[in-house]
Amino acid sequence: EPILVGLVIVLLAAALMEPPSEQSAGFESPWFVLHFLLIFGGYAGMALSFAVSALFLIVRGRLKNKQLKELARLPTLDSLDQLNFRTQALGFVALTAGIAMGVVMALSGPGTRGVGDLTVWGSIAVWLWYSGGLHARLVLGWRGRTGAIFGLIGFGGLGLILCVAA
Repeated sequence: EPILVGLVIVLLAAALMEPPSEQSAGFESPWFVLHFLLIFGGYAGMALSFAVSALFLIVRGRLKNKQLKELARLPTLDSLDQLNFRTQALGFVALTAGIAMGVVMALSGPGTRGVGDLTVWGSIAVWLWYSGGLHARLVLGWRGRTGAIFGLIGFGGLGLILCVAA
């Protein structure tokens, strides 16, 4: 949670330092605000999935090494796995709605980001990654450690995209 608060502060500070541009004409639109909230809601779901994935691997490692001290205070592996799936699915749905709204906005008016924009391709790449992972979980049965590693790698890629895009 402190990491997310720090990330939000850095992103808000960066946004305040950027001078207004001619492309910012559509940013006041309630549709843009909803698009923005859906995209970052999707990213927040992926961030929660990352945290749950990391906790899953920590608990699993402690169980394997028989480090049982204070382990009863932590959630079970099954509940962490279910929470990981739910946060990924919720983030995926929000990201899908945000991307769809962005496509509609791009097709309907000027002053939007172009197809060559890194954040557009980054969002699509994250969407493809998580769609593949959710599909593999539902069809191939990727659960537990594999799903947790998938969540860690996906959020790592998302973090890289956000760093490069900023």
